[in-house]
Amino acid sequence: GLYSSATREEGGEDAPLIPGQQEEARRVVAFLRRRGFSENVHIWSSPLQRAQETALLISQEGKWSDARILPELRESLAGMQEGY
Repeated sequence: GLYSSATREEGGEDAPLIPGQQEEARRVVAFLRRRGFSENVHIWSSPLQRAQETALLISQEGKWSDARILPELRESLAGMQEGY
């Protein structure tokens, strides 16, 4: 499946999408379609929950292939540069 069983991943915040962000993900599909993306669209995602949820929404709304989760796309904390 696309969803991690962990609620938090080491090396980056792992938070679910909030409702407003879900709507933004849906608007991405309309944006891509207006720019000619209609077939053979591939979605790649970080393994973090919010990225996976976004990728899943976009792939489902666009009726495109399933999102592919790539661990190498995972965000990481930048320490003091992010205020931590």
